[in-house]
Amino acid sequence: MSKITNNVFLTIRNAINISDVIQNYIKVIKKGNNYWAICPFHNDTNESLSINDKKQIFKCFACNHAGDVIKFVAEYKKISYTLAAQEIVQLMNLDLNLLNHLQKISPQEIKKNKVFDLNKQIQKWFINFLNNKNNIHVIDYLTKRNLNKNDLAYFKIGYAPNNDELLNLIKSNYNNLIQENDEFELNKLIENSFLVIDKNGNYHDFFNDRIIFSIYDHLNNVVGFSGRIITNEKTPKYLNTKTTSVFKKDEVLYNFHNVITIENNHQLFIVEGFMDVITIHKSNKPNVVATMGVELTNKHLELIKSYGIKDLILCFDNDQAGFLATKKQIMKLINSPFNIFIVDHKDNDCKDMDEYANKHGYSATSKLLDQQLHISEFLLLEISNANKSTPSLKHSYKQECFTIIKKYGDIFYIDKYVDFMKQTFSIEENLLKKIIEELLINKQCNSIQNKKNIQSYQKQTQVTNKLTTSNPKVILTKIDKHFNHLVVIMLMNRVFFNRLDAQVRNRLTKEQSLVINIIEDFYLYHFKINNILKNTDSFIEFINKNYSKHTNVINQLTNMVKIIKYNPKFDNIVAFELAKNNFIYEWLNNQIKRLKLINLNLNMNNNQEQIINNEKLIKQYNDEKILLDNLINASLFHKNQ
Repeated sequence: MSKITNNVFLTIRNAINISDVIQNYIKVIKKGNNYWAICPFHNDTNESLSINDKKQIFKCFACNHAGDVIKFVAEYKKISYTLAAQEIVQLMNLDLNLLNHLQKISPQEIKKNKVFDLNKQIQKWFINFLNNKNNIHVIDYLTKRNLNKNDLAYFKIGYAPNNDELLNLIKSNYNNLIQENDEFELNKLIENSFLVIDKNGNYHDFFNDRIIFSIYDHLNNVVGFSGRIITNEKTPKYLNTKTTSVFKKDEVLYNFHNVITIENNHQLFIVEGFMDVITIHKSNKPNVVATMGVELTNKHLELIKSYGIKDLILCFDNDQAGFLATKKQIMKLINSPFNIFIVDHKDNDCKDMDEYANKHGYSATSKLLDQQLHISEFLLLEISNANKSTPSLKHSYKQECFTIIKKYGDIFYIDKYVDFMKQTFSIEENLLKKIIEELLINKQCNSIQNKKNIQSYQKQTQVTNKLTTSNPKVILTKIDKHFNHLVVIMLMNRVFFNRLDAQVRNRLTKEQSLVINIIEDFYLYHFKINNILKNTDSFIEFINKNYSKHTNVINQLTNMVKIIKYNPKFDNIVAFELAKNNFIYEWLNNQIKRLKLINLNLNMNNNQEQIINNEKLIKQYNDEKILLDNLINASLFHKNQ
C-alpha cells in the first residue's frame, strides 16, 4: 500500500470507535472496560470476541481471529481491505474525501492486492499439504520440535511437498488464480517465489519438502513465505520469498501482526528466527517477533514505535555471532526513544531459546525471559573481562565503567552499579553511591532542561521486575506471591490501586489483568468506596453480576476476599507479606529520594515551578508511606495478640 492509502486507513481507524462499527454487524455487550460478542468467525457459543476501543482492535480468544476495524469488516463481509474501508466511511458518515482517496487506488496497489490474494490461496494449499495423510513424516518432525496442532494453526504453518505438487495445483486452478488477458501473468508466480524455471524452460516448485512459515505484514496481509528443510541434506536451511513489491525484509517483522492485537502491551521481545518466536510464545510471552536474519532497520523501528511499544528486549542467539549482533544492535538503539533490555541466556550449551526450552522446559524459559539486563548492566558485564593487570589499565577500565553508567545508566539501578563497582574496584560504598548519584542526577537534569518530561524517568523498574516473576499458567490462588500481595493491598485501600501504572499492567498475564480490571471497575462504579474489604458483599455482588462469564477467576477472587474478610488469621499472612515483600514501600522511598536529588539540582537553576510540583509529589508519597506503615503496624499488632 502507498503511504497515502495507509494514511487514509489510519485516519479511518482514528475517526471512529471500533465497537460503534462492529455493532452494525453483530450484537455487542459492554462488560468491564471492553465490549464482547459471539464470534462470527467460528462456531461460537460463548461471547469469545473481545472489542477494545482504547486499542481499536478485536480479538477472539477461542479462534484467535484479531485485527483492526477494517479487517473485521473485510473478513465479515468477505471483501477486500480497501472495499471494507469504503464501507466504513459510508456507514459512519465520515469525510467523503476519504472515500475519494480510496476509490483512486493506483495500478500498483491493484497489483499488490492481487499478490495478497494469490499468497492467501497458496497459503491454504500449503496448509492442506501439511494435513495430507501421506505426509505423516512431516507431522512426526514437527512433533519432535514440540509443535502441536494449536501452534500450527496459530502461526499458519504448512508444508511444501516434492514432485511439483504445487505446480500441478497451480496448473489445474490457473484460470481461477489468474484471469485471462490479465497483465498479471505466469511470470508473477516466479517473481513471488512459487515457481522456478530450469534451463530447458520447464517450470518446477520453488519450495520442495520444506516446512512453510507464512509471513504477514502489520495489516494482516500474507506477503511472503519461508521454507525450512526437514532433512539433513546439505542445502540451504531456509529458502525465503525473494524481495517483491509486497515483501521487504527491512519493513516486515515476523509475528508482528499478532503482537499488535495484544491488549496493554508496551514491550517487545526480538529474536532472530521463527522457532524462537514460537518457543517464546509457548513460554507465555506472545509479544515476540523475529527479524528474519536482518538487523532492525529504521523502518522496523518506526513501525514498532507507531504502535506505542516502549521496551525492546533483545534475545539473539547465544553464540559469538549472536553476541556481536546484540552489541551492534545496541549501538544502533542507544539513542532511540526505546528502553533497551537484553536477555542473558545463562546456559552456554544452548544456542537459542528453542534449545533452552527443549532442555529446561517452557516454565524455566519464561522465568529466564523475565531476568532481563538493562542496557547499562549488559555493557558493564561486557567489558568486565577487560585486561586490568596494570594500574594504568585498571584506571582506564574504571573510567570506562563510569562513562557507561553516566551515558546509559538509569537511576533505579544505582544499587546494582554500586555493587558492581565496589566488587570490581574495592571503592568505599558511600563514596561510590555519591559519585554515581551525581552522575545520573546531572544527566536527568540536563534532560529536563531540554524540555523532556520529568515523569518519563519514573520507570518503577524495581516494582515491575518483581512482578514479572509470576507464573502465567495458573489463576489467582497459585499466582506468584508478589501479585497476591499487590492484590491484597489494592483490596485494602484504593490509594495503592492508583499507583498501579501502565508499565506494571503491561507485564501482567491475561488472568492477572482481569483481576485488576475487576477491582478498577468496582472502584469506578462505587467511587466513594476506598476499601473493598469493608464492602465485601457489595464487591461479590458486583463481580458476579458483571463478570459471571469468567467463572474460574471470579470464584478464586471471591473466595480470596471472603478469606481476607472473615479469617482472623489472615492478618498474620498480610503482616508477613507486607514485612517481607513490601516493594511498594521501596518504590515510594526511591521516588522520594529521586525527587529530592532532582530538587537539589533544580534549585541551582531557580526552577521553582518544577520544585513545587516535586514537593507536592513528595508529600503525596510520604502520605502513602504513612498509610502503608499503618497497615503494616495494624497487621503486626494482630499478629502479636
